[in-house]
Amino acid sequence: MSRAGRKPRFDAHRQRLYLAALANAGVISHAMLAAGISSRATIKSARENVPGFLEAEDEALEAAADRLELLADDRARFGHEVTVLDTYGNPQIDAKTGQIKTTFVPPSERLLLARLAAVRPDRYGTHRLKHSGAIRQPTTLILPAPLLQAEFEKVLAAAEASAKEDQRHFMLQLEQGIPSLLNDQQTRSG
Repeated sequence: MSRAGRKPRFDAHRQRLYLAALANAGVISHAMLAAGISSRATIKSARENVPGFLEAEDEALEAAADRLELLADDRARFGHEVTVLDTYGNPQIDAKTGQIKTTFVPPSERLLLARLAAVRPDRYGTHRLKHSGAIRQPTTLILPAPLLQAEFEKVLAAAEASAKEDQRHFMLQLEQGIPSLLNDQQTRSG
C-alpha cells in the first residue's frame, strides 16, 4: 500500500513495467509482482477499460512464447549446460578447482520432435492408435503422422505373429524338456 493506505495505481508506468515483465517471462503473476500489482482484478479492469492494453498484453505473451521457442530450439539442437545442485538445491563446488560444477545436457531428440509437431502438425503431428491387446494388454501408441493406420496394422500383425511363434517355440522346448527332467529325476531316485 502506498501513502494514506491506498493501493498503488495501475498508471502508464506500471502498465509498461507489467508488459515488459510479461514479455520477458510470460507469467502473469510475475509480471504483476514486477509492476507492484497484487490483484488480478486490476489487470482485468485494465483489459476492459484501457484502450490497447489487451492487445499489448497479447503481444507481450507472444513475445514470451517466441523466446521460449528459441530456447527450446537451441536446447533441442545443441543441448545446454546446467549447474549441478546438492540435495538442498545449492550449487555444488568442485573441491579441486573451487568452481561451481556444471554438466552438459545433450541435445534432445524428443524436444526436437515436439517442436516439429508444433510447427508442422500436418507432417510431424501425432495420431493415437489403439490395438486389441493381442500382444500383451491394450495399449495406446502415439505415432508420427506419416505412419498411417494401414502401416501400423502391418507392423502390429508382424509383432503378433512373432509373439505367437516365440510362444510356440517355448512350448515345444518345454514339452521336450519335461520328459528329460522326469527321466533325470527317475535315474537319481532309482
